[in-house]
Amino acid sequence: MHKNLFWMFRKAVPHRFCDDVLKHCLSLQDQKGLTGGDKIPDITPESMKRIELKRRSRIAWTSDPWIYNELHAWLFAANKQAEWNYEWSVSEPCQFTKYGHNEMYDWHSDINENPYTDKGRFNGLNRKISMTLTLSNTDEYTGGDFEFKFRNREKDEIHRIEGTREKGSIIFFPSFVWHRVTPVTAGNRYSLVIWSCGKPFR
Repeated sequence: MHKNLFWMFRKAVPHRFCDDVLKHCLSLQDQKGLTGGDKIPDITPESMKRIELKRRSRIAWTSDPWIYNELHAWLFAANKQAEWNYEWSVSEPCQFTKYGHNEMYDWHSDINENPYTDKGRFNGLNRKISMTLTLSNTDEYTGGDFEFKFRNREKDEIHRIEGTREKGSIIFFPSFVWHRVTPVTAGNRYSLVIWSCGKPFR
């Protein structure tokens, strides 16, 4: 079992970079956030009700190199300093997420049970390290807390990670760790998520 199940750099990423990412992502076409395995063409009104019990948010996708160029440096540092030393080879497209009033994402992990088989260059790979960058200022929203539940280590204890509320804070964790974003009660919470993939854990 890892001694570090997350690694955070608090208020580390420059605000100018966060503002550039936010401006860019707000210009993109967005869509409803879905849960693992759900695909837009297959969504029915009934399945959307089920999804919205677990996740309510708007998302957009981007793969701009300048974003990876900044954030991969932090990924390398976290992987080493947390002593995970995971082998990974590629990062998925960045997911920009907007949580408005009463929007949330309930408990989940980011890893699939089996490696990808239908995603081109990601085939044969699993998510190994998840990353979330906070793009909002602390006073721009209430609620929307980032929390962990360390299954197999503790029964039901929930860890609220306060530092993730601060703009420019960036948190990394193994993609199998369970986490959630609690409902936003006012304002908007903006974040950028990246999953980095490699050969499956043995």
